[in-house]
Amino acid sequence: MPARDTFNQVRSAIKTIRSVCVALKPSSANNLDEGMEETLTLHHFGMMPLINDSFRISNCIESINSQIAERTRNVKRWATASQRHRWLLACLMDIEPRFRPAIQHKLKIVPEAMDSITSFKQGSRGNFN
Repeated sequence: MPARDTFNQVRSAIKTIRSVCVALKPSSANNLDEGMEETLTLHHFGMMPLINDSFRISNCIESINSQIAERTRNVKRWATASQRHRWLLACLMDIEPRFRPAIQHKLKIVPEAMDSITSFKQGSRGNFN
């Protein structure tokens, strides 16, 4: 089953990358852990082809980062981490109305994905670890 092979390959690749991250910078390994379950779930349900066009490059993230930098360019001193978080939240709330849907042109495929999720819930549940 190709989807299962891809899922296992992705899980193995993420674990390999994580082991390298632990040696180089433990905090990056923690960041990878935060998104591992979601990434594996997308692969498990075969959703990666749906979002690859939008997320295979980092333009969407770079755009957000540049807009945040533009809005915070005059801040000379960040007092605390909570202040940074408040500024980031305010920037994201200001930027959000300008976001474009990432996969709006592929919405016709969503019912197939929902069928896959429904059958997953009713049938066997995979082990993502």
